[in-house]
Amino acid sequence: MRLNVLGPIELVVAGQAVPVGPPKRRALLALLAMHADRVLPADLLADRLWSGNPPTSAQGSLQVHISNLRRRLEPDRRPGTTPTVLVSAADGYGLMTGGLGLDTRDFETLRSAGSGHLAEGRHKEAVDALAEALDLWRGDPYADVRSEGWAQPEIGRLEQVRLDAVEGLATALLELGRHTDVLARLDSFVREHPLRERAWELLVLAHYRAGRQAAALDCLRSAREVLAAELGIDPGPRLRELEGAVLRQDATLLPPQRPATASPPRRPPVPTPNQTTARGAPEPAADQPVFVGRESALAFLHEAAKASSAVGQVVLVDGEPGVGKTSLLRRFRATADVPVGWGSSPDHETAPALWPWERVLRDLAATAPEATLPDEVGRFLTGGLEAIPASDAQGARLRFFEAVGAFLAAAGPVIVVLEDIHAADDATLRLLVHVVSTSRPGLLVVATFRRHEASALTGTLSALSRLGARRLGLDGLATEEVRVLVRELSGRDPGSGKAEELRWRTAGNPFFLTELARAGEELPQGVLDVVLHRVASLGEEAARLLELAAVMGDEFEAGVLAQVAGGTVGDLLRPLDLALDAGLVRESSYRLGGYEFAHALVTDALLSRRSRLWRARVHEQVAGVLARVHGDRDDLAAVIARHWLAAAELGAQPARMAMGSCARAARAALRRHAPDDAAVSWQEALAAAELAGAGPAERFELAVGLAESRYAAGRFDEGYEAVEQALALAGTDPDLAVHAADIAMGHGVWVPFRYGLDVAAVRDSMDRAVRELPPSRPAWATAQAVRAVVLAQTGREDEVDPVSSRAVAAAERLGDPAVARRVLHLRLLALQGQDFIEQRAETARRLLAEPDLSSQLRVIAQLYLFDHLVECGRVPAARVLLAEIDALLRDLHNPTLAMQAAVAHVGLDLLQGVPDPARHFEPVRATLSFADLAYFEASLLAVRAETLIQQDRLGEEAAWIEEMSRRTGLAGFAYALAYALADLGERERARRLLVETPLPPRDYHWAMAAMCRLHAAIRLGELDVVREVYDAFRPFAGLLHVNGTCSTVDGAYDGHLGEALLALGDHERARAHLEEAVRLLEQAGAGYWLARARQALGKCT
Repeated sequence: MRLNVLGPIELVVAGQAVPVGPPKRRALLALLAMHADRVLPADLLADRLWSGNPPTSAQGSLQVHISNLRRRLEPDRRPGTTPTVLVSAADGYGLMTGGLGLDTRDFETLRSAGSGHLAEGRHKEAVDALAEALDLWRGDPYADVRSEGWAQPEIGRLEQVRLDAVEGLATALLELGRHTDVLARLDSFVREHPLRERAWELLVLAHYRAGRQAAALDCLRSAREVLAAELGIDPGPRLRELEGAVLRQDATLLPPQRPATASPPRRPPVPTPNQTTARGAPEPAADQPVFVGRESALAFLHEAAKASSAVGQVVLVDGEPGVGKTSLLRRFRATADVPVGWGSSPDHETAPALWPWERVLRDLAATAPEATLPDEVGRFLTGGLEAIPASDAQGARLRFFEAVGAFLAAAGPVIVVLEDIHAADDATLRLLVHVVSTSRPGLLVVATFRRHEASALTGTLSALSRLGARRLGLDGLATEEVRVLVRELSGRDPGSGKAEELRWRTAGNPFFLTELARAGEELPQGVLDVVLHRVASLGEEAARLLELAAVMGDEFEAGVLAQVAGGTVGDLLRPLDLALDAGLVRESSYRLGGYEFAHALVTDALLSRRSRLWRARVHEQVAGVLARVHGDRDDLAAVIARHWLAAAELGAQPARMAMGSCARAARAALRRHAPDDAAVSWQEALAAAELAGAGPAERFELAVGLAESRYAAGRFDEGYEAVEQALALAGTDPDLAVHAADIAMGHGVWVPFRYGLDVAAVRDSMDRAVRELPPSRPAWATAQAVRAVVLAQTGREDEVDPVSSRAVAAAERLGDPAVARRVLHLRLLALQGQDFIEQRAETARRLLAEPDLSSQLRVIAQLYLFDHLVECGRVPAARVLLAEIDALLRDLHNPTLAMQAAVAHVGLDLLQGVPDPARHFEPVRATLSFADLAYFEASLLAVRAETLIQQDRLGEEAAWIEEMSRRTGLAGFAYALAYALADLGERERARRLLVETPLPPRDYHWAMAAMCRLHAAIRLGELDVVREVYDAFRPFAGLLHVNGTCSTVDGAYDGHLGEALLALGDHERARAHLEEAVRLLEQAGAGYWLARARQALGKCT
C-alpha cells in the first residue's frame, strides 16, 4: 500500500488507486501524513479541520472519518482487531508508516542520496537519484489542502527541497555534458521561480556550453531585470562574474574536456616506422577516410535529391561528434550528379557572419557560371559591401536573402550542404530558414548538427520542421561494420569478438574507432586520450606547434603559425607533414598554406592540456600577428577580435585592442546583413572597455552601436535598454543624448516601444536637451520631436501637437531636408489616436512632398493616408492606395512595413466580410523572423478579438481573453472580458472589471478599448458608463471606427453612438446616428457591422 501526497492525495492499494472520500476526509489524511508516525490530539485535528471553529458535532464526525480511512488503509483487517496503520492512542490518532509507502519519505531519501553523490563527484549516480526523486512529484504537494494555513509550512518546506533538487540535478547534468537536458528542465523553471539566482547561473552555463552565447546573455539580462523589478537589487557576485566571463568567452566556462574515468598509466611513446614514412604510407590520406556502412543513409539522401526535382527538400542530419556526419556527406557529394555548395561553421573560431553561405555561394558560382549572379550576391562575394542605413537594415537583409534564393534557383538543380549549424552565427541560421521557406524545385539543402547541442537550434529546427524538413539520425556502426573499418585501417582482422568489444567501448563511433585502430595495442580509455597519445608520438616540436595551431582555431595558416611560433614556414614543414600523415590535420582545399584539423575533437584534445593563462598568452600572440598580417581585412575582423577578447584579462592594452577589434567586427557584421551578430560584438566591446578602463565617451559610442544593431535586428526592447545605457554615458552632453534618444524612435509606422514601457530616461534627457540647446541647432528640433513622441506615450496628449509643431517649424527654418524628413516622421509617430486624424493626414502629405524621400518613408506616409481614407469611409480609394503600397513593398522588401500592410489588408477584409482574411499573412510569413513580433502583438490580438466579436464567440473564449488581459495589461482586454462575462451571466465580476479599469490614454489602443467598454456597459445596464463613452465618441460621428493603422475597423462611430442612445432610451436620436451608420457602412461595403447597424435601426420604431 502506498500514500502519495506530492500532488493530489492518492491512496494506492494493490497497484490500484482507491477513492479516499470527501474533502474533509482527504484533509484529515493529509494532516496525518504531514505528521506521520506521530499521534495528534483529537482536539487539534478537529481545530485544524474546521479552521479553528469546530462545531459540537466535530468529534463525532472525526471518528466517522477515522473509521472510513481505516477501511481504506487496512482493507484486510478483521473486525475487533487493533489497527496498525491508523492507530488510536492518548485521545488522539496517528498514521504509522512502517508498512505504508509514502512518497515524501522516498523523495527525501533519494534527494539526500543524490546530494551526497553530487558532493563526492559521482555525477551519474547523482543524476539517477535526483531524477528519480523529482519524478515522484505529480503536482503541488498536498494539493487538496494547499489553501489551509496549517499546511503552508510543510508545503513550503517541500517546495524548497524540490527546488534545491532541481538545481542539484541540473548541476550534475552539466558536469556530464548534458546541456540539452539542463535547458529543457531550467527554461520553464526560471520562469516559474525567477528569483533563484543559482538556477539562472546554471541555465546561462547550459546555453553557453551548447554554443548559444547570445542566449546566455539574454538569460543574464532577464535575471537582472527580474531581480530589479521584484526586489530592487542587482544580481549577486556570482551572476555578475558569470556575465563578464560569458562576454570574454572565458575558457573556464567550458566543461571538463578530459574523460571522467582515469586513463591507465602510459608508456613513453615509441615511434613506429609508419610514423616517419612519406605521404604514401599505408594509412589512408586524411581527406580520403575509409568509409564503411551507411548504405541506408546514403539511399535516404539520394532519394531526397531525386525528390527535390519536383519540390525543394531539406534534410537535417544529426549525431554525436565523430559519428561520421562529414564522411557521409563527402561520400554523398562524390556520388551526386549535380553541383554541391559546401559550407561549415567552425567550432573553435569566430568566422565572419554568413561564412558558411559565402563558401556555398563561391562553390556554386564556380560550378554554375551560366547562372546570373545578382548584384547583392556579387558585392557580398567580392567584399564590396557598404554601410547600410539603420532605416533600411531589415530591408537590405531581406533583399540580400532573396537574391541568394534567386541565385540558387537559377543555378539549380543544386545541393547545399551546411555543416555544424549548432555552431553557426545567427545570420546563417536565418538565411537557412529563408532559403528553405522560399525554395523552388531543384534545391536540396542538407544541414548537420551535433545531437547533444540541438538546444542551441530550438527556434531554427522548429521553423524547418514546419517547412517539411526530414530528419536523418546517425548512430554508431554495427559490429560487422566496426570489424570492416578496423580491418581497413589496420590491415588486421580483429574478429567478431574483438569488434563487438570495440563497438561496446566506442558506441560504434567511427572517429573513436579510427583513433583506437591507429593506437594499436595500447588502448587508452577516452577519445581525447587517444588523440593526445597520437600527438605525443609525433615528438615535442610537432606537439607544440599543433597546440599553438589549436588556439588559432579549427583552421590555420602556416604563415601566421610560423610567426606565432617564432620561426619560418620552412621550420613548420616537417612537423606539419607528420601531422598530415597521422591524420590529425589536412590541407585546405581553399588556399595554399592553409590547414584544418581533421575533427573538432582533435582541437578539443590539444586545448585540454593547457592552462587558461597559457591559452590567453597565445591568443595575444595570435591576435598581434593577425592584426599585422590581415588587419585591413573586414572578413577577418571577427577572428582577430576573438583572439584579443580571449587575452583581454591580461592587461589594459590587450583589453583596449579587444574593444577596438570587437567594434570593427560589429560594423563588419552589419555590412554583412547580420545585426544580431553585430549586437553580440558590441556587447563584447563594452565588456572589454571596462577591462581597458575606457572613458564614458568611448563607451557611449559602443552603446550607441549596440542600440542601433538591436533596433536593426528588430529587437526593440533590448535596443531601448542599450539606449538607456547610452544616455547614462552621455552625461551632460545634450548632443550625445539627442543622438541616442533618436535611435529609440525607430524607422517604422509606430514607435517601437512596448506598451507601458517606462520611458523616463528619454523624457528627462530630452527635456534637458531642449532647455540647454539653442533652437537654431538641428539637435534642438530633433529633441523636440522626440519629446512629442514621449509625451504621447505618457498620456500627455494635450502637449503633443504644439511641441511637435515647434519641432517641424524649427526644422523648416534650418532648411535641411534630412532634418525635416526625420522630424516629420517623428511627428507622425507622436500623433497617435483619434484626436489627431486630420493632423496625421496633413503631416503625411507634407512628408510626401519632401525632396529625395526614401521608399521607406514614402510607404510610411502612404500608410497614414490609407488610414485616413478608411476613417473617412472611402474604402475603395483606400484599396487602390494599398495596392500602390504593395507595389512599393515588393521592391523595398521591408519586413516590418510588409507586415503592417498585411495587417491593413486583414482589417479591410474583416470589415467587408471577405473570407479567409488571414491569407494576407502568407506572403510575409518568411519575413516574420526579421521583425519583432511584439511590435505587432496589439494588432494581431485586436484582429482575433474583432473576429470573435463578429462571430459572437467572446463568451466561448473568455479564458483566452482573461489570459491576454493578464499578460498585456491592456484595458481593452479587461473590457472585452467584461463583455464576455456579461454574455456568460457572470454579471458581478463583469461589473467589477468595468468599474475598476479606467480608460487608457487616448492613443492607438483607445478606440477599440472604449468600444468594448461601451458594449459591456450596455449589457450590464451601467448607464453612467454608456453616457461617458457616448460623450467621448460624439466628436467622431461621420467616421468609421478604425483601430490602430487599420488593424481592425469596428463599424462606424455612429453605429456605436446609436446603440448607446438605444440603451439610454433616446430612440429618436439613436435613429439619426444609425441611419448615418448604415449610409457609411453601405458605402464602405461592410458586412457584419452593416447588418448590426440595420438590426439596431429596426429597434428604433
